[in-house]
Amino acid sequence: MPGRRLRLKVRFLSLPTLLQRGSEMDNEWLQNLKVGDAVIIKPVFGDSVIGLVSRLTKTQIAVGRDKYRKTNGFLVGGDAYYRHHIKEATKERLDAIAYESEYCRLRDELKALAKWRCFTNDQLGEILELVKSFEVSDGV
Repeated sequence: MPGRRLRLKVRFLSLPTLLQRGSEMDNEWLQNLKVGDAVIIKPVFGDSVIGLVSRLTKTQIAVGRDKYRKTNGFLVGGDAYYRHHIKEATKERLDAIAYESEYCRLRDELKALAKWRCFTNDQLGEILELVKSFEVSDGV
C-alpha cells in the first residue's frame, strides 16, 4: 500500500562480537590442536607469522609467550579491536607466507645492493627501462 511504512529493527553488533561469531563457524580445528602443531599468528596490522603450539590447557592454546582462546583463537587479554588471533596452518596459507617472506627478502636485498647514487643518468635510465619491460600484476 502506498504511504505505508515498514518498520525494520536493526541491531548493530560490535566488532568483537562480529569477529567472534565469524570465527565460531570454523573453530573445530582449534579443539584438535596438539603440542608441536603449526599455526598462523595473524596480527591486525603487520605480516602473519608461523608459530608452534607449546602448551594446551582445557580453555587455552599457548604459542610462544602468548595464549589464545580455544573457543575462537583470539589472544587472551588482547584489546577488543586490535587482537591477534591464530588461524589454521593450511598449505595455501603457509605457501602465501613463504611467498611474501621471499618477496620481502628479495626486495630488501635489492635495496641494500643498489647504491643508486653510484649510477650515471644513462645507467639509471637503462635500469628503469628494464624494470618497465616486465609486466606487473596488481595482485602482487
